[in-house]
Amino acid sequence: MEVVASFCYLGDMLSAGGDCELATKTCVKTAWKKFRELLPLLSSRHLSHKTRGHAYSTYVRSAMLHASETWPLTKVDLQRLQRNDRAMIRQMCNVKTKDVATVRSQDLLDKLGLLDLETVTKEKRLCWYGHVQRSNSAIKKVYDLVVTGKRGRGCPKMT
Repeated sequence: MEVVASFCYLGDMLSAGGDCELATKTCVKTAWKKFRELLPLLSSRHLSHKTRGHAYSTYVRSAMLHASETWPLTKVDLQRLQRNDRAMIRQMCNVKTKDVATVRSQDLLDKLGLLDLETVTKEKRLCWYGHVQRSNSAIKKVYDLVVTGKRGRGCPKMT
């Protein structure tokens, strides 16, 4: 068998280290591609902000958060997702670079009728958790697995 550092499986990038850095980068690139395709619609003055927000959430955010339920997100990965999400939202709302410091991201999210990206990822994880709890598959067996022995010293890593 050949050992590789990373590979694509069902559209999600998996790496040998088990982290999700490559997956987040790939999904951010995909989201920017979708965003550029839909930019005339998302920045149209003929549509209300709520309609643009709904279209953004449906097409762009869903591409950005594809398979994120199972990602071991670190703070750096979450910040990467939030930074790109906010950049797209600012572009949708036509916020100029000189006005970025004065316009709050939460105000733009409220105007578009969107939730914060961190909240969305938490909700997706909770939905996945409920799905696993109700299933009888191998995932449930691994989740209920009891590991014998002692845990090492120190705090667990923050993921």
